[in-house]
Amino acid sequence: MRVLVVGLGSMGKRRVRDLVRLEAGPVAGFDPREDRRTEARERYGIDVYTDFDEALTRHEPDAVVVSTPPDRHKEYALASVSRGLHTFTELNLDPSVVDALIAAHRGPGIVIAPSATMRLHPAIVRMRSLLEGRAFGPALLFTYHTGQWLPDWHPWEDYRDFFASRAATGACREILAIELSWLVWLFGPVDAVQAQRAKLSSLDADIDDVYQVILEFRSRVLGHVLVDAIARPAVRFFRMCAEGGTIEWDAGSGSLRRYDVASAAWQSETEQSAGLEPDTAGRESMYLSEMRDFLGACRGDAPYAYGLEEERDVLRVLTAIDDSAGEGRRVRIARRSAPG
Repeated sequence: MRVLVVGLGSMGKRRVRDLVRLEAGPVAGFDPREDRRTEARERYGIDVYTDFDEALTRHEPDAVVVSTPPDRHKEYALASVSRGLHTFTELNLDPSVVDALIAAHRGPGIVIAPSATMRLHPAIVRMRSLLEGRAFGPALLFTYHTGQWLPDWHPWEDYRDFFASRAATGACREILAIELSWLVWLFGPVDAVQAQRAKLSSLDADIDDVYQVILEFRSRVLGHVLVDAIARPAVRFFRMCAEGGTIEWDAGSGSLRRYDVASAAWQSETEQSAGLEPDTAGRESMYLSEMRDFLGACRGDAPYAYGLEEERDVLRVLTAIDDSAGEGRRVRIARRSAPG
């Protein structure tokens, strides 16, 4: 399979690296920046292009991976889909992009795959398994804090030049979309939200650097999510309670543990037994798995597990969070219309 990666920033290079490791077939890259093209060519031995149309014509890809900043997804993803090419996009933040891709989709033979990397994180997969197995009864509530000082996201470049410093594609909005994609996988659709947001830090960026969100799920689970671009060191800590026990996940240390009321004891899941690894270890496995799943779907081995309609549902929640924070009220989520 011939694959073109559009955008050779940090995420684009990660996608190239994983495609090469998976022996996907000939891989090429496009990026208008010479430094990124040079690095990708020298590090991974791929062909690189300065012009998108030239890359399509000369490389003749079967599939395109769009790894540009979110506000540039639409032009490249739509161009790829309109040519009948399998298309993978990083996280989308604009509902109109997803709507346009749904409208342009040519049918089941063409794969359009939005990213939902965190659903492949070993700790999240394990938590879903515990919930499905009713290890301690249905979930009741959770609290979750995730954040990182924005200049630490890409320490090799000025954070003010980074898309996460701009309002429409701001750091906290991106993190929220990432986290919502797996929270709804664990707890089901969100019925209503109530949110606050603010700019608290001295960051030279046109963004709200903290969001506090209450999520009311259709399953009657109640969740609190705190997202920020302030925390130093980075934090990702999750605690979920049920009548029969508790789950705690600390991504920074790679630890997952559960408390069982019946035995009145904590049980830890080690990195070796659960496949967990600390965030600081440069985790790659879930990104590798995501590219493997995309390639498999393109070959017809198995359907891609996360679709555009699911991403659209996540963005409905994100829009409701923005509305709630802006208007100071609880906002209900409109349910997706039944097909047909």
